[in-house]
Amino acid sequence: MELYVSVHREDAHAPRCYEYRPLDKIKMPKRLRDPVLVAMAKKLKSPEGRALYRRGVCTVEPVFGVIQAVLGFGQLLLRGLKKVGGEWALMYLAYNVKRLHQLAAGLGLAWAG
Repeated sequence: MELYVSVHREDAHAPRCYEYRPLDKIKMPKRLRDPVLVAMAKKLKSPEGRALYRRGVCTVEPVFGVIQAVLGFGQLLLRGLKKVGGEWALMYLAYNVKRLHQLAAGLGLAWAG
């Protein structure tokens, strides 16, 4: 399995909502010196890396946004791997039921609403 992981902060140039001091200068991003991070950045800049990373952003990350914002699961409430695993299972069950309901309504199935 080959990984494609961002090596830069996504919000490096985004202004902070709690920062009230005037910004004197724009902070430049840090240079990558770790060979592993440099290799990952090079891999992400390739056409294949860009395509795969873009596909992951479009397919995986919106699910986490819906789980946090729409379903209200912003943080885990339990501790321990077994309990957290159960909590994640409930979150994904809720997401999948919601998604199935939307898909069934779009197809005009009788049980959808």
